[in-house]
Amino acid sequence: MFILLTIKFFPMPAYTISIKLEAASNTDYEKLSKELEKKSFQSLKMPVQRGVETGLTPFVCKSGNVSSLMDVSCVVSEAAAHTGKKFVFTIIKDKMKVDAGY
Repeated sequence: MFILLTIKFFPMPAYTISIKLEAASNTDYEKLSKELEKKSFQSLKMPVQRGVETGLTPFVCKSGNVSSLMDVSCVVSEAAAHTGKKFVFTIIKDKMKVDAGY
């Protein structure tokens, strides 16, 4: 008698985060990047110059091994608070591809 077990692994959700620091310098964004890298976040886009209209500059990164939206929010808030600047962030959950194969 044979028993066939099928195990499916579901990847953890991934999030793309856009963070804006008010009146920040490159040093502030480097500090933010280092804080996020400690939590396995990956930097995608560092700001080049200050925004003309609002004075806010975007910093974009991907979540690392953080599994829930609440955890991502907490990590981003803590990292941004370490810069000492006012901040705003947006979190977008990335779509995952579902494997229909058995």
